[in-house]
Amino acid sequence: MKKAHIHIFLLSFIFLISAGVKPAAAQNRPVDDKWALIIGISRFKDPSMDLKYPAKDATDFRDYLVKEAGFSEDHVKLITDAEATRAGILSAIGDKWLPRTAQPNDLVVIYISSHGSPSKMDNEGSNYIIAHDTKKDELYATGISLQNLASMIKDRVHCDRVLVILDACHSGAAGTKKDSKGLTRVGGFDVGNISMGQGMMIVCSSQPAQVSWESKNYQNGVFTRQLIDALKYRGKYTKLGEAFDIMKKGVQTEVLKDRGELQSPVIKSAWKGDDLVLGSKPVSPRQGIKQDPVPRASSVDTTNLDKGAPQVASSTPLAAEIFRPPSSDTDSSIQGQQINVSLLDRVAILPVTGPQEILLDANWEGFARKDNINVRKRLEEVGLTETIQNVFKHALEKRLKNNKPVVLLKFDNLTKSNSSSGGESSLSIAAKSIITPQNMISWTTLGRMAQAKYLLEISIHDIEFKDDLYGDTAAARVSARLVSGETGEELWKLKRRKYSRLTQSRQDDSIFAEVKNFIPNKIAGDLAKPVAACIKDQ
Repeated sequence: MKKAHIHIFLLSFIFLISAGVKPAAAQNRPVDDKWALIIGISRFKDPSMDLKYPAKDATDFRDYLVKEAGFSEDHVKLITDAEATRAGILSAIGDKWLPRTAQPNDLVVIYISSHGSPSKMDNEGSNYIIAHDTKKDELYATGISLQNLASMIKDRVHCDRVLVILDACHSGAAGTKKDSKGLTRVGGFDVGNISMGQGMMIVCSSQPAQVSWESKNYQNGVFTRQLIDALKYRGKYTKLGEAFDIMKKGVQTEVLKDRGELQSPVIKSAWKGDDLVLGSKPVSPRQGIKQDPVPRASSVDTTNLDKGAPQVASSTPLAAEIFRPPSSDTDSSIQGQQINVSLLDRVAILPVTGPQEILLDANWEGFARKDNINVRKRLEEVGLTETIQNVFKHALEKRLKNNKPVVLLKFDNLTKSNSSSGGESSLSIAAKSIITPQNMISWTTLGRMAQAKYLLEISIHDIEFKDDLYGDTAAARVSARLVSGETGEELWKLKRRKYSRLTQSRQDDSIFAEVKNFIPNKIAGDLAKPVAACIKDQ
């Protein structure tokens, strides 16, 4: 009986193979190479359709693939704004890029961030991706049909592992609601109606009747930022399935909190086999096709600059805890124009600078010399200035009751060694971090680059250690000011206030931990109230 069973099994196996049925899923075989086409459109030929962040979303997703997911730079093609015409997109998908690069055992990722038209906008009920040159009243002739796009990918891309990510199935009022992506509020894409080829997977940013939102708190679409963060969950080992679950929860939570509406990303898959891992290492990488230099996306409207603002380099070295400030590509031809700037209603806390001086009494100076203690370096090692910035952020958020987002800025050339900053303000350090004529920067320029209506600067004049009878006294003298990012006007100011504490230390290195734990909380508790009151009065 056992032999008979074996013979039957073998005959069945041979029959399945001869019939073209594979016993294991095709997607389980190793990935030879990885390719990606990334598209983001913020600026349209019809300016009434302009959005804030899709071009930056696309650039950020490209950066994730190259820097963290193991995609070779020459294997990722980025198309943004004026380059992302209907013809340009279709050519990259069906003619000059993917058909000439991807082979049968490869993986292809296609990402699109733009407007998407819902089916109710078309006579035949089709969904359209909006290209740079699409006309709202001629979607069939000038848009890209989502159904046709899926068919083109199946027919023209020579592999059966294709991931399509659409931060483009949007609804919202174009021209009036720039923080939602879409042409009408009646609904977005319905990926359930798309006919897909074997091995294709589509991730869509929202359900058909929902809005896909751009963030209030940082310069990305909520879906794209949450997706990138989720894909980093286990580094290069993150599975797409678990990243989708994390991303979906994050999107729903953030949009419900900020908008009071639901946004629920969806996924449709014809994928068979093990879960996709974008960071998997290709087993047979090949040389890519030479491309033009990749442009850096700008989410700042550079037609809105104040009079006489200096020209800023295209890659801004400003960064922040919860957002990535835009590169500010300023055309010299618009210098001198007087145009209003629309900034986000939030507070940006600049890096805390100083201390300018370290003051030690005779006993402490002798102790530091004897034990070879560099007081300034020890303060930097315990992170005094960073702690002040972080603690003040939380205190201010509590006072503002989350009505206005608070973000932390940092400057690339402000290294861990704050001694290099000396007595300079955050503004002067920012100027040195940005390539400008005459190496100058104004508060309004900094406000525009940080996209914040309010800028807060805190500086430490000196740190003083004294040996007292019952312990050591540590003191800090601090100044602070709140400045309008729109006008450069000084709204509130504190000058050289002293904060001191009698510690348990007696000429002991433990004083640095006490300073870190006490001074930031004292400063935050003292300053957050008047700063919040000033902001609320504006």
